[in-house]
Amino acid sequence: MTAKSAQAPIPSELRKHVAAIHTSGQLSFLERKMFNVLLANAFDTLLSKRRHGIPVNILSEMIGFNSKNVGDLKDALTGIMKKVLEYDLLHETGDWEAAPLLAYAAIKSGQCHYEFSSFLAEQLSDPKIYTTINLHLQKKVAGAYALALYENCVRFRAVGSTGFISVEKWRRLLGADASTYDEFKHFNDQVIKKSVADINRNMDIHLTVEYRRESRRVVEIKFLIEDNINGVPGVLSDDEERERIKSTDAFRKLTALGVGESLAATWIRQDPERALAAANYTDNRMSRKLIKSSPAGYVRSVYESPSEIPLTQDKPAGPSAGATALETSATHSAIANLTDGERRAYVEKYREDGGSVTTYNPATGKLRSGTERVAFTTWLVKKLSQQ
Repeated sequence: MTAKSAQAPIPSELRKHVAAIHTSGQLSFLERKMFNVLLANAFDTLLSKRRHGIPVNILSEMIGFNSKNVGDLKDALTGIMKKVLEYDLLHETGDWEAAPLLAYAAIKSGQCHYEFSSFLAEQLSDPKIYTTINLHLQKKVAGAYALALYENCVRFRAVGSTGFISVEKWRRLLGADASTYDEFKHFNDQVIKKSVADINRNMDIHLTVEYRRESRRVVEIKFLIEDNINGVPGVLSDDEERERIKSTDAFRKLTALGVGESLAATWIRQDPERALAAANYTDNRMSRKLIKSSPAGYVRSVYESPSEIPLTQDKPAGPSAGATALETSATHSAIANLTDGERRAYVEKYREDGGSVTTYNPATGKLRSGTERVAFTTWLVKKLSQQ
Protein backbone atom coordinates (compact mmCIF):
# COMPACT_ATOMS: atom_id res chain seq x y z
CA MET A 1 0.00 0.00 0.00
CA THR A 2 1.36 3.41 -0.93
CA ALA A 3 1.74 6.13 1.67
CA LYS A 4 -1.15 8.50 1.90
CA SER A 5 -0.46 11.90 0.40
CA ALA A 6 -1.41 15.10 2.18
CA GLN A 7 -4.94 16.30 1.56
CA ALA A 8 -4.94 19.09 -1.01
CA PRO A 9 -6.95 22.18 -0.08
CA ILE A 10 -10.55 22.01 -1.24
CA PRO A 11 -11.65 25.06 -3.26
CA SER A 12 -14.03 27.33 -1.39
CA GLU A 13 -16.04 27.69 -4.60
CA LEU A 14 -17.39 24.99 -6.88
CA ARG A 15 -17.74 25.40 -10.62
CA LYS A 16 -20.77 23.19 -11.02
CA HIS A 17 -22.12 22.14 -14.41
CA VAL A 18 -25.64 23.49 -14.81
CA ALA A 19 -26.85 20.05 -15.84
CA ALA A 20 -25.98 18.90 -12.34
CA ILE A 21 -27.98 21.80 -10.92
CA HIS A 22 -31.12 21.77 -13.04
CA THR A 23 -31.98 18.19 -12.19
CA SER A 24 -34.72 16.52 -10.28
CA GLY A 25 -33.98 17.79 -6.78
CA GLN A 26 -34.63 14.70 -4.69
CA LEU A 27 -31.43 15.02 -2.69
CA SER A 28 -31.83 15.65 1.01
CA PHE A 29 -30.20 18.74 2.50
CA LEU A 30 -27.22 16.74 3.80
CA GLU A 31 -26.89 14.82 0.54
CA ARG A 32 -26.91 17.96 -1.61
CA LYS A 33 -24.24 19.67 0.50
CA MET A 34 -22.16 16.49 0.54
CA PHE A 35 -22.34 16.00 -3.24
CA ASN A 36 -21.16 19.58 -3.79
CA VAL A 37 -18.14 19.07 -1.53
CA LEU A 38 -17.28 15.69 -3.08
CA LEU A 39 -17.42 17.23 -6.55
CA ALA A 40 -15.27 20.21 -5.54
CA ASN A 41 -12.72 17.89 -3.93
CA ALA A 42 -12.44 15.78 -7.11
CA PHE A 43 -12.91 18.50 -9.71
CA ASP A 44 -9.30 18.91 -10.87
CA THR A 45 -8.76 15.16 -11.25
CA LEU A 46 -12.13 13.99 -12.56
CA LEU A 47 -10.58 12.51 -15.71
CA SER A 48 -7.14 11.56 -14.43
CA LYS A 49 -8.29 9.60 -11.35
CA ARG A 50 -11.05 7.04 -11.06
CA ARG A 51 -11.28 7.03 -7.26
CA HIS A 52 -11.16 10.08 -5.01
CA GLY A 53 -10.75 10.49 -1.27
CA ILE A 54 -11.33 13.04 1.46
CA PRO A 55 -10.81 12.78 5.24
CA VAL A 56 -14.11 12.32 7.03
CA ASN A 57 -13.36 15.16 9.45
CA ILE A 58 -12.78 17.60 6.58
CA LEU A 59 -15.91 16.42 4.78
CA SER A 60 -17.92 16.88 7.97
CA GLU A 61 -16.57 20.37 8.53
CA MET A 62 -17.25 21.41 4.92
CA ILE A 63 -20.92 20.38 5.12
CA GLY A 64 -21.48 21.74 8.61
CA PHE A 65 -22.00 18.26 10.09
CA ASN A 66 -21.30 18.41 13.82
CA SER A 67 -22.45 14.95 14.86
CA LYS A 68 -19.93 12.17 15.43
CA ASN A 69 -22.45 9.65 14.13
CA VAL A 70 -20.66 8.31 11.06
CA GLY A 71 -23.77 6.26 10.36
CA ASP A 72 -25.53 9.43 9.20
CA LEU A 73 -22.72 10.11 6.74
CA LYS A 74 -22.95 6.55 5.45
CA ASP A 75 -26.71 6.94 5.00
CA ALA A 76 -26.15 10.17 3.07
CA LEU A 77 -23.60 8.52 0.77
CA THR A 78 -25.99 5.64 0.18
CA GLY A 79 -28.74 8.14 -0.58
CA ILE A 80 -26.55 9.91 -3.14
CA MET A 81 -25.73 6.62 -4.87
CA LYS A 82 -29.44 5.89 -5.20
CA LYS A 83 -30.18 9.24 -6.85
CA VAL A 84 -30.20 9.60 -10.61
CA LEU A 85 -29.11 12.79 -12.35
CA GLU A 86 -31.49 13.61 -15.20
CA TYR A 87 -30.03 16.04 -17.74
CA ASP A 88 -31.12 19.10 -18.05
CA LEU A 89 -34.67 19.77 -16.90
CA LEU A 90 -34.68 23.32 -18.28
CA HIS A 91 -33.93 22.26 -21.85
CA GLU A 92 -36.84 21.18 -24.02
CA THR A 93 -34.96 19.28 -26.76
CA GLY A 94 -36.72 16.00 -26.07
CA ASP A 95 -33.36 14.25 -25.55
CA TRP A 96 -32.88 12.42 -22.28
CA GLU A 97 -29.79 11.24 -20.43
CA ALA A 98 -29.42 9.98 -16.89
CA ALA A 99 -26.69 8.70 -14.59
CA PRO A 100 -26.27 7.81 -10.90
CA LEU A 101 -24.58 10.60 -8.96
CA LEU A 102 -22.04 8.25 -7.38
CA ALA A 103 -20.87 4.87 -8.63
CA TYR A 104 -19.05 3.84 -5.44
CA ALA A 105 -18.56 5.05 -1.87
CA ALA A 106 -16.77 3.80 1.24
CA ILE A 107 -15.61 5.02 4.64
CA LYS A 108 -12.38 3.36 5.77
CA SER A 109 -9.85 4.40 8.41
CA GLY A 110 -11.19 7.94 8.67
CA GLN A 111 -11.26 8.46 4.90
CA CYS A 112 -14.25 8.76 2.58
CA HIS A 113 -13.55 7.12 -0.80
CA TYR A 114 -15.84 7.55 -3.80
CA GLU A 115 -16.11 7.25 -7.58
CA PHE A 116 -18.13 8.90 -10.33
CA SER A 117 -19.13 6.93 -13.40
CA SER A 118 -16.90 7.60 -16.41
CA PHE A 119 -19.87 9.20 -18.22
CA LEU A 120 -20.62 11.58 -15.36
CA ALA A 121 -16.95 12.44 -14.84
CA GLU A 122 -16.65 13.43 -18.50
CA GLN A 123 -19.77 15.59 -18.28
CA LEU A 124 -18.78 17.36 -15.08
CA SER A 125 -15.13 17.90 -16.00
CA ASP A 126 -15.92 20.11 -18.99
CA PRO A 127 -18.54 22.61 -17.81
CA LYS A 128 -18.96 24.74 -20.94
CA ILE A 129 -21.86 26.32 -19.09
CA TYR A 130 -21.30 26.42 -15.37
CA THR A 131 -22.15 28.37 -12.28
CA THR A 132 -20.09 29.09 -9.19
CA ILE A 133 -21.38 27.97 -5.81
CA ASN A 134 -19.81 29.19 -2.58
CA LEU A 135 -19.31 26.08 -0.44
CA HIS A 136 -19.00 28.10 2.77
CA LEU A 137 -22.33 29.81 2.18
CA GLN A 138 -24.18 26.54 1.56
CA LYS A 139 -23.77 25.73 5.27
CA LYS A 140 -25.75 28.83 6.22
CA VAL A 141 -29.12 28.06 4.66
CA ALA A 142 -31.59 26.14 6.77
CA GLY A 143 -32.92 23.50 4.40
CA ALA A 144 -32.70 21.48 1.21
CA TYR A 145 -35.33 23.52 -0.63
CA ALA A 146 -33.45 26.78 -0.02
CA LEU A 147 -30.15 25.29 -1.17
CA ALA A 148 -31.76 23.81 -4.29
CA LEU A 149 -33.44 27.14 -5.07
CA TYR A 150 -30.15 28.97 -4.56
CA GLU A 151 -28.33 26.67 -6.97
CA ASN A 152 -31.07 27.00 -9.56
CA CYS A 153 -31.10 30.81 -9.32
CA VAL A 154 -27.45 31.77 -8.88
CA ARG A 155 -26.73 30.57 -12.41
CA PHE A 156 -28.92 33.42 -13.71
CA ARG A 157 -27.21 36.07 -11.59
CA ALA A 158 -25.70 37.87 -14.58
CA VAL A 159 -29.03 38.22 -16.42
CA GLY A 160 -31.00 39.06 -13.29
CA SER A 161 -33.90 36.65 -13.74
CA THR A 162 -34.70 32.96 -14.09
CA GLY A 163 -37.51 33.77 -16.48
CA PHE A 164 -40.91 32.21 -15.93
CA ILE A 165 -40.79 28.44 -15.28
CA SER A 166 -43.83 26.25 -14.68
CA VAL A 167 -44.86 25.42 -11.12
CA GLU A 168 -44.58 21.71 -11.91
CA LYS A 169 -41.00 22.09 -13.10
CA TRP A 170 -40.03 24.15 -10.04
CA ARG A 171 -41.38 21.35 -7.85
CA ARG A 172 -39.14 18.86 -9.64
CA LEU A 173 -36.12 21.15 -9.53
CA LEU A 174 -36.53 21.69 -5.77
CA GLY A 175 -37.54 18.13 -4.95
CA ALA A 176 -40.89 19.25 -3.51
CA ASP A 177 -42.77 16.26 -4.85
CA ALA A 178 -44.74 15.39 -1.69
CA SER A 179 -48.50 15.26 -2.25
CA THR A 180 -49.04 18.05 0.28
CA TYR A 181 -47.53 20.44 -2.28
CA ASP A 182 -50.08 19.51 -4.94
CA GLU A 183 -52.02 22.47 -3.61
CA PHE A 184 -50.12 25.57 -4.69
CA LYS A 185 -50.84 27.45 -1.45
CA HIS A 186 -48.84 24.90 0.56
CA PHE A 187 -45.99 24.80 -1.99
CA ASN A 188 -45.80 28.59 -2.01
CA ASP A 189 -45.97 29.05 1.78
CA GLN A 190 -43.77 26.15 2.87
CA VAL A 191 -41.24 25.96 0.04
CA ILE A 192 -41.07 29.16 -2.02
CA LYS A 193 -41.58 31.86 0.61
CA LYS A 194 -39.50 30.16 3.32
CA SER A 195 -36.65 29.45 0.89
CA VAL A 196 -36.63 33.00 -0.45
CA ALA A 197 -36.49 34.40 3.09
CA ASP A 198 -33.68 31.99 3.98
CA ILE A 199 -31.64 32.92 0.90
CA ASN A 200 -32.18 36.67 1.29
CA ARG A 201 -31.05 36.50 4.89
CA ASN A 202 -27.97 34.31 4.45
CA MET A 203 -26.72 34.15 0.88
CA ASP A 204 -24.98 36.40 -1.64
CA ILE A 205 -28.02 36.90 -3.87
CA HIS A 206 -31.37 38.54 -3.19
CA LEU A 207 -34.50 37.00 -4.73
CA THR A 208 -37.84 38.61 -5.54
CA VAL A 209 -40.56 36.21 -6.64
CA GLU A 210 -43.14 36.93 -9.34
CA TYR A 211 -46.14 34.83 -10.36
CA ARG A 212 -47.96 34.35 -13.64
CA ARG A 213 -51.61 33.37 -13.43
CA GLU A 214 -54.12 31.83 -15.78
CA SER A 215 -57.75 32.04 -14.69
CA ARG A 216 -56.58 33.12 -11.21
CA ARG A 217 -54.42 29.99 -10.91
CA VAL A 218 -50.64 30.37 -10.59
CA VAL A 219 -49.02 28.42 -13.42
CA GLU A 220 -45.49 29.87 -13.60
CA ILE A 221 -42.96 31.40 -11.21
CA LYS A 222 -40.05 33.73 -11.91
CA PHE A 223 -37.29 34.91 -9.58
CA LEU A 224 -35.59 38.28 -10.00
CA ILE A 225 -31.97 38.08 -8.85
CA GLU A 226 -29.76 40.83 -7.42
CA ASP A 227 -26.45 40.85 -5.59
CA ASN A 228 -27.14 40.75 -1.87
CA ILE A 229 -24.31 42.53 -0.08
CA ASN A 230 -26.41 42.52 3.10
CA GLY A 231 -26.98 38.77 3.07
CA VAL A 232 -23.43 37.59 3.51
CA PRO A 233 -22.02 37.72 7.03
CA GLY A 234 -18.47 38.97 7.16
CA VAL A 235 -16.21 41.91 7.80
CA LEU A 236 -17.80 45.30 7.29
CA SER A 237 -16.77 46.96 4.06
CA ASP A 238 -15.32 50.17 5.49
CA ASP A 239 -14.69 52.13 8.68
CA GLU A 240 -17.56 54.52 8.03
CA GLU A 241 -20.12 51.72 7.88
CA ARG A 242 -18.66 50.04 10.95
CA GLU A 243 -18.89 53.22 13.00
CA ARG A 244 -22.41 53.95 11.73
CA ILE A 245 -23.61 50.51 12.74
CA LYS A 246 -21.93 50.75 16.15
CA SER A 247 -23.75 54.02 16.78
CA THR A 248 -27.22 52.47 16.32
CA ASP A 249 -29.57 51.57 19.17
CA ALA A 250 -29.83 48.05 17.77
CA PHE A 251 -26.06 47.46 18.05
CA ARG A 252 -25.88 48.90 21.56
CA LYS A 253 -28.82 46.83 22.78
CA LEU A 254 -27.75 43.59 21.08
CA THR A 255 -24.21 43.72 22.45
CA ALA A 256 -25.58 44.58 25.91
CA LEU A 257 -27.59 41.35 25.70
CA GLY A 258 -24.37 39.44 25.05
CA VAL A 259 -24.46 39.18 21.25
CA GLY A 260 -20.98 39.37 19.71
CA GLU A 261 -20.13 42.57 17.84
CA SER A 262 -19.61 40.78 14.51
CA LEU A 263 -22.94 38.94 14.71
CA ALA A 264 -24.80 42.06 15.86
CA ALA A 265 -23.35 44.02 12.93
CA THR A 266 -24.32 41.23 10.54
CA TRP A 267 -27.95 41.26 11.73
CA ILE A 268 -28.13 45.04 11.39
CA ARG A 269 -26.76 44.88 7.86
CA GLN A 270 -29.23 42.14 6.93
CA ASP A 271 -32.35 43.63 8.51
CA PRO A 272 -31.87 46.64 10.81
CA GLU A 273 -35.59 46.88 11.61
CA ARG A 274 -35.81 43.25 12.72
CA ALA A 275 -32.54 43.49 14.66
CA LEU A 276 -33.86 46.43 16.69
CA ALA A 277 -37.24 44.78 17.22
CA ALA A 278 -35.60 41.56 18.44
CA ALA A 279 -33.40 43.51 20.86
CA ASN A 280 -36.37 45.51 22.22
CA TYR A 281 -38.57 42.44 22.58
CA THR A 282 -35.84 40.53 24.45
CA ASP A 283 -35.02 43.59 26.57
CA ASN A 284 -38.65 43.94 27.59
CA ARG A 285 -39.00 40.29 28.57
CA MET A 286 -35.71 40.49 30.49
CA SER A 287 -37.03 43.46 32.48
CA ARG A 288 -40.03 41.34 33.50
CA LYS A 289 -37.79 38.37 34.41
CA LEU A 290 -39.44 36.15 31.79
CA ILE A 291 -36.19 34.83 30.29
CA LYS A 292 -34.50 32.03 32.20
CA SER A 293 -31.92 31.13 29.53
CA SER A 294 -29.06 33.13 28.03
CA PRO A 295 -30.27 36.54 26.76
CA ALA A 296 -27.92 36.25 23.78
CA GLY A 297 -29.34 32.85 22.86
CA TYR A 298 -32.89 34.10 23.34
CA VAL A 299 -32.49 37.19 21.14
CA ARG A 300 -30.87 35.04 18.48
CA SER A 301 -33.85 32.67 18.44
CA VAL A 302 -36.17 35.68 18.15
CA TYR A 303 -34.21 37.25 15.29
CA GLU A 304 -33.75 34.00 13.34
CA SER A 305 -37.34 32.83 13.79
CA PRO A 306 -39.38 32.96 10.54
CA SER A 307 -42.28 34.49 12.50
CA GLU A 308 -43.09 38.14 12.92
CA ILE A 309 -41.68 39.55 16.15
CA PRO A 310 -44.73 40.06 18.39
CA LEU A 311 -45.71 43.32 20.03
CA THR A 312 -45.15 43.31 23.79
CA GLN A 313 -48.55 43.88 25.40
CA ASP A 314 -47.97 42.32 28.81
CA LYS A 315 -47.61 44.42 31.94
CA PRO A 316 -44.03 45.80 31.99
CA ALA A 317 -41.67 45.97 34.95
CA GLY A 318 -41.91 49.77 35.04
CA PRO A 319 -44.20 52.25 33.31
CA SER A 320 -41.55 54.21 31.45
CA ALA A 321 -39.66 51.09 30.27
CA GLY A 322 -42.91 49.47 29.14
CA ALA A 323 -44.00 52.54 27.23
CA THR A 324 -40.66 52.73 25.44
CA ALA A 325 -40.80 49.07 24.44
CA LEU A 326 -44.38 49.37 23.20
CA GLU A 327 -43.62 52.53 21.26
CA THR A 328 -40.59 50.94 19.59
CA SER A 329 -42.57 47.80 18.75
CA ALA A 330 -45.35 49.94 17.31
CA THR A 331 -42.80 51.83 15.21
CA HIS A 332 -41.36 48.56 13.90
CA SER A 333 -44.86 47.34 13.07
CA ALA A 334 -45.59 50.59 11.24
CA ILE A 335 -42.42 50.21 9.17
CA ALA A 336 -43.25 46.60 8.31
CA ASN A 337 -46.74 47.61 7.17
CA LEU A 338 -45.67 50.48 4.91
CA THR A 339 -46.98 50.12 1.36
CA ASP A 340 -44.54 50.36 -1.55
CA GLY A 341 -45.85 53.85 -2.30
CA GLU A 342 -45.42 55.01 1.29
CA ARG A 343 -41.89 53.63 1.46
CA ARG A 344 -40.96 55.39 -1.79
CA ALA A 345 -42.40 58.65 -0.41
CA TYR A 346 -40.25 58.31 2.73
CA VAL A 347 -37.19 57.60 0.59
CA GLU A 348 -37.85 60.85 -1.27
CA LYS A 349 -38.25 62.75 2.03
CA TYR A 350 -35.02 61.21 3.25
CA ARG A 351 -33.27 62.30 0.04
CA GLU A 352 -34.61 65.84 0.52
CA ASP A 353 -33.21 65.81 4.06
CA GLY A 354 -29.77 65.09 2.60
CA GLY A 355 -29.74 61.32 2.94
CA SER A 356 -27.85 59.17 0.44
CA VAL A 357 -30.00 56.75 -1.59
CA THR A 358 -27.73 56.04 -4.55
CA THR A 359 -28.38 52.27 -4.35
CA TYR A 360 -32.17 52.48 -4.02
CA ASN A 361 -34.02 50.11 -6.37
CA PRO A 362 -37.63 51.25 -6.97
CA ALA A 363 -38.54 47.80 -8.33
CA THR A 364 -37.75 46.06 -5.03
CA GLY A 365 -38.12 49.03 -2.67
CA LYS A 366 -34.74 48.20 -1.11
CA LEU A 367 -31.39 49.92 -0.63
CA ARG A 368 -28.64 47.54 -1.67
CA SER A 369 -25.90 49.31 0.29
CA GLY A 370 -25.68 48.26 3.93
CA THR A 371 -24.45 51.72 4.92
CA GLU A 372 -27.34 53.50 3.20
CA ARG A 373 -29.89 51.00 4.49
CA VAL A 374 -28.84 51.39 8.14
CA ALA A 375 -28.80 55.19 7.84
CA PHE A 376 -32.24 55.28 6.20
CA THR A 377 -33.76 52.90 8.76
CA THR A 378 -32.39 54.99 11.65
CA TRP A 379 -33.90 58.11 10.07
CA LEU A 380 -37.21 56.33 9.41
CA VAL A 381 -37.53 55.05 12.98
CA LYS A 382 -37.03 58.55 14.34
CA LYS A 383 -39.47 59.98 11.79
CA LEU A 384 -42.23 57.52 12.63
CA SER A 385 -41.59 57.78 16.37
CA GLN A 386 -42.18 61.53 16.15
CA GLN A 387 -45.51 60.88 14.45
